[in-house]
Amino acid sequence: QATEDLFTDGRSQESLQALIDRLRNRLGLQAIRHIVSRPEHLPEHCIGATTESPTTEPAQPAAAQRPFWLLAQPQPIQQRGASLFWNGPLEIVHGPERIEDGWWRSPVSRDYYIAQREDEEPVWIFQDRHSGRWYLQGLFD
Repeated sequence: QATEDLFTDGRSQESLQALIDRLRNRLGLQAIRHIVSRPEHLPEHCIGATTESPTTEPAQPAAAQRPFWLLAQPQPIQQRGASLFWNGPLEIVHGPERIEDGWWRSPVSRDYYIAQREDEEPVWIFQDRHSGRWYLQGLFD
């Protein structure tokens, strides 16, 4: 939470909020943005940016296993028979978590899974329940 100047001996420390205030004074109020979560069901709508100072938000429930990195657009996953492929074969290790939204305008119904690549890196995938197609939504760090 404290920042240090690379060019001083480290005796003076500045709080994060003081650094943000100093940057806003020099660059303008709109230049500094904070990443915030929104109370939305669909993952692509859950993250946003604001110029307002962040507030403490409740943590996600432990049951919701979500990746830190979401793709700007879900990428299609190849399906050959019962096997899934994205940069190599995928093996589903956890899921499903069903997310449904937008019934009043454009219904969305997805089953989300955590899958593992050959190198044992986890990825977040979903199956569109209307089309039956599979997509990659996010990467765990």
